[in-house]
Amino acid sequence: MLDTAIVLAGGQGTRLKPVTQHIPKPMIEVRGQPLLNYVISDLGRQGMRRIAISIGYKAEQIIEHYDRNKHRFPSEILYSIEDKPLGTGGAIKLAAKQLGPVGDVLVANGDTIYVLDIKEMYKVHRENNALVTVGLTTVDDVRQFGAVELEGSDIRRFTEKPKLASPVRGIINAGIYIVSSAALEKFPKDEVFSFERDFLQKIVEKEKVCWHMIQGFYTVNNIEQYFDMLKRLPK
Repeated sequence: MLDTAIVLAGGQGTRLKPVTQHIPKPMIEVRGQPLLNYVISDLGRQGMRRIAISIGYKAEQIIEHYDRNKHRFPSEILYSIEDKPLGTGGAIKLAAKQLGPVGDVLVANGDTIYVLDIKEMYKVHRENNALVTVGLTTVDDVRQFGAVELEGSDIRRFTEKPKLASPVRGIINAGIYIVSSAALEKFPKDEVFSFERDFLQKIVEKEKVCWHMIQGFYTVNNIEQYFDMLKRLPK
C-alpha cells in the first residue's frame, strides 16, 4: 500500500525573484493560496496519509502555515528540515529518516502541480517490481528539460537538456517518483547529492527503473512559467 509521500519544498526560487524575495518558492501565491497547498491537498485526496515536507530556505514560514492550517488537510504533515542545502537526493534521504521505516514512498516537487492518478502509477510500479518508477509527460519544447529514452516498460537513459536550435516536442521526466525501500538502501553514502544525477542516471542501465505517463504538470521554474501557470491552471 502506498500511503506516504515526501514533498521537496526547500528551494529558494532565485529565478522567480522578486516574487520569491521574502518567501520560499513553494509558497508563491496561486489564486489566493500557496502553490504548495495544491500539492498537499491532491496528495491527501489520493490517499497519502503521511506527508513529510522537506524544507530549508525560510522553513519557518512553511511550518507556521501548516501548523496553523493542519485541520484543512486530511494527511498527517511532518517536517524534514535541512540545516544546509542537501540536493534532491540528500533531502529525500533525510526525510525518509524522519518518516521512519516505510515501504514504497511517493516523491514529488513542492513547486509543481501534477495531473495524474497515483493508484495507476503505483500499479505500474508493483507489476514491474521496479526499484523506481518515474512519472513522465510530453512537452512542446524539451530544451528546457532533459530528454528520456525508453525501451518497453523501462527507462534506458536520461540525457541533459538537448542543445537544439528550435523547439522539439518530446517526453521528459516530470519530477514525480515512486521510490521503493530497496532504492533508499542503494542511495549514495554522501550527505549531499542529486537524486536525478547522482542516483537515477547511474542506476538506470543496471536496475529496473520504470515509467508511467502522467497527464501533465504545471511548474514554476521562472517568471514566465509562473504567469503561464496562472493563465492555464483549470479553475
